[in-house]
Amino acid sequence: MEAKAMIGSAKISVYMLIAVAMAAGAAHAFIPPSEVARSAPAEARMHFEAKAPSVDTEREFESFKLQHGEGWTGVWNTVTHTPHRVVGQGLMVAEYVSESNIKEVTGEFVRDNASFLGVLPQSLRHVSSEHHAGRWYTNYQQVHDGIEVVGGRVHVRVKDNGRVTMFGSDFYQDVAIFTVPDLAEETGIGIAKDHVEFDLITDEVLSSRLVILPVITGDNAAYHLAYEVRVRVEEGPAIWRTYVDANTGDVLRRENEVYYDTVHGTITTHYKPMYIADPDTEGLVKHAYVQAEGW
Repeated sequence: MEAKAMIGSAKISVYMLIAVAMAAGAAHAFIPPSEVARSAPAEARMHFEAKAPSVDTEREFESFKLQHGEGWTGVWNTVTHTPHRVVGQGLMVAEYVSESNIKEVTGEFVRDNASFLGVLPQSLRHVSSEHHAGRWYTNYQQVHDGIEVVGGRVHVRVKDNGRVTMFGSDFYQDVAIFTVPDLAEETGIGIAKDHVEFDLITDEVLSSRLVILPVITGDNAAYHLAYEVRVRVEEGPAIWRTYVDANTGDVLRRENEVYYDTVHGTITTHYKPMYIADPDTEGLVKHAYVQAEGW
């Protein structure tokens, strides 16, 4: 019994492709070398805690609860000093929510709570509002001089009845950098290609753009104007996302959007043993190919 799993992600999506060859129902996956499968380094990750990271943020939270009730809990981003996720009994912000007013309703909620969220509303751009099972999932992207700040975002979850039940912010409050690059975009692309041993015949550049990259060390962030270059290479396979400093040419971060892991389990199904009137029977599935996609 053997299975091979490849998990790829682009931006906020996660893509799973699982090829399963089964002899008796169980599965085991092959794990490629760590160099191919490595993800973002530890210093690139945010840190979260259940306690507000400062007296000021705790005061803001207490003020919010005083106004809207005590039934709220929060998880805090210790780098941005913002409430990464706040969950509660609900806060009515509209009589109803639909596609026609979701952007207006959530935008007003963000503006009304800008101090608590630690955001500048004019530095947020609406990205998406998706509807699933009676609830709206709305996301805003942080921008500075029109350029996206990687990881800087705000999210709001609203029920159809106009009740906000969850929201959060990972807004970087101290971004203040010059946004005109010294290096041309083609130069940044070339540096990214050199770092993945780019093959002109088999590989391709998927995308490139100018971004602001927070480089996190401990609970501090340093901001760099950078080219984000995504390159697909056959060797691996891999999709490398490389951040190249747009002024110095230094590679600030490199991560593979394709991840490998081990998968164990069984695949079962319900079937009719012989006739349509037979009761359903559960059994193992052999030699199955499974593909799963989702967010």
